[in-house]
Amino acid sequence: MRVALDEAVAAPGDTAAQDALRAEIRRLLHEDASLAKDVAALLAPAPASQETYQASGQGSVVLRENHGVINLGGDMTIQR
Repeated sequence: MRVALDEAVAAPGDTAAQDALRAEIRRLLHEDASLAKDVAALLAPAPASQETYQASGQGSVVLRENHGVINLGGDMTIQR
C-alpha cells in the first residue's frame, strides 16, 4: 500500500499510479472485512439535521457557532 500511495503522491497526474493505488485499496478492503466496514461508516452520508434557523430583517445573521467577529459593515472599529 505504501509504495502505491507514494507513487501516486509523487506523480499526481499519472493515471497508472492512480489506478494502482485504487487497485491496492480495493484489495485491502476485500481482504479485511472490518476495515471495509469502518471505511463504509466513514463514507456514509451524515444524518439529516433536525435543526432549523431563520433570520429576517436587514443585517440579520444566522449561525450555529462562531469564534470570531461578525462585521456587517457600517461604521465599525474592531480591536483584538
